[in-house]
Amino acid sequence: MKRYPRGLNPVKLNDTVFAVHATVATLITMIQCFIYEREGQRVSITATVILLLFGVFLLISMILAAVAVFHWLDFLYYCSYVKLTITLIKYVPQRRVLRYLVHCPAFKCLIIMDQTGSVCGGLF
Repeated sequence: MKRYPRGLNPVKLNDTVFAVHATVATLITMIQCFIYEREGQRVSITATVILLLFGVFLLISMILAAVAVFHWLDFLYYCSYVKLTITLIKYVPQRRVLRYLVHCPAFKCLIIMDQTGSVCGGLF
């Protein structure tokens, strides 16, 4: 409260529930990546290194926040930066592929679904 004495807490219950849901879904996906390896398919070395770097960064940040070197709010900012970076890493290659699919009929369906999701996400 000392940093932002007049600030409001805009976090609602649905924000918290979504964060918990996303964390559980991500953990299940990660477990499946390690359990269901097939023949030549596995998690790439690049993805493993990036995941480890983010994990170490967040672990160190969490420890520093726990011992009051900086605020927990800063830790949450760092988590959001990691999320933003992961989103960019995931979606930039997909965008490059979609550029070549512009003439595909399914492409218009993907755009409509994406826009519908964005609008509905903004409403709730």
